[in-house]
Amino acid sequence: MKTAWFTLTQREREVAELVAQGLTNRQIAGKLFISERTAEYHVEQIRNKLGFHARSQIAAWVSADDSGPPTRQPAVVVVQAPTRRRLLRPSLRLAVFASVAALLVAVGGVAAAVLLSRPSAPITMWPARVMQLDITSGRLANSSTHMSAQATSLVVGDGSIWTASYVDRVLTRLNPTTAEVVGSKGLPAPPVGLVFAAGQVWVATAFGDSPLVPFDPKTNQFGQPVSLGTDVAPQAIASGWGSIWMTDKNNNVVFRVDPTTNLVISRIPVGNGPEGIAADSSGVWVTNAVDGTVSRIDPSSSQVVATVGVRGTPTAIAAGPDAIWVVSESANLVVRIDPGTNQHLEIPLDANPSSLAISRGVVWVADGATGRIVRIDSSNDRISSSVSVGGRVDAIASDGQSLWIAVHEP
Repeated sequence: MKTAWFTLTQREREVAELVAQGLTNRQIAGKLFISERTAEYHVEQIRNKLGFHARSQIAAWVSADDSGPPTRQPAVVVVQAPTRRRLLRPSLRLAVFASVAALLVAVGGVAAAVLLSRPSAPITMWPARVMQLDITSGRLANSSTHMSAQATSLVVGDGSIWTASYVDRVLTRLNPTTAEVVGSKGLPAPPVGLVFAAGQVWVATAFGDSPLVPFDPKTNQFGQPVSLGTDVAPQAIASGWGSIWMTDKNNNVVFRVDPTTNLVISRIPVGNGPEGIAADSSGVWVTNAVDGTVSRIDPSSSQVVATVGVRGTPTAIAAGPDAIWVVSESANLVVRIDPGTNQHLEIPLDANPSSLAISRGVVWVADGATGRIVRIDSSNDRISSSVSVGGRVDAIASDGQSLWIAVHEP
């Protein structure tokens, strides 16, 4: 953490600390006396440098060390002596030097004793778990035992709950009936997304020449990774139209991969800073964080056929039966896009939405920093209720009957 911390500029460190405190871009701007757009830019730069796609990940990263951000060493101030000065007599100089030397030895001995006797900083383990929310009753029904790894991605498939930890680089499998951990596998790089398709769990990792890796639940083994070339920065992954779709923020493209051959079918240019991605019967939808737009890809031609502008920075996205839903964390909005007309409707939230999932006509939106889950009925586009899970929400996913929530306790 300390090494990564110093890859940020001083201003970015200040912004990261304020994000961890749950402040919005507007609040950060007011606190640092900068414009809201500048604050938004700094948050975007932090996420780019650290490979994150949500504010909640920044908050979790800042909080991951019990001692907090690395302390900055005090600057050494050098005072220039006047050019004209009196020289001490040799005997007096010798006495002064001897006194200074004795003082340094004494101070050095005390400092050494303090350093040797000081216990090492404790390693804080953040209790992480996956919780189950009953969609019908809206109540928390089940909770997994504490997991060793904080889950930053979550997907349901093959009768199991799958999580991936960005910090610990591990893929974990849970039994949805007992909520117990069944097993885990180490990953070659930090994961940024999960999807279940063609009988396999597909893991997108933050970097590497082959950042897309399939995992077979039956053999409990990883398959042949998909080579995408150098300088690729995956951000999110989705499945649909017989393909795996993955956003690449470094090159502003979406990769389309055939899951049966593990070959790249096409490389599709989209807007600047593609992050979230989702697929439905109308096409494949991509959020472009830098542009503040949503691109619609036509799978038949593998080309962008529409661009929808939204307010704030769009990050997470989910596809419902009759609409596309996007969250703008910086603007405290959920945006509903009609796939037939590309018209969009803004739904303001008293929260900082970081992720969302859809099941049976209900849109579930997570405020990662506060641990609050908001329910929106798609029939009237209104907020109907909310529930607190008692921790920070890192990811959510639905299996149609339950909402599964990856939580860690600060």
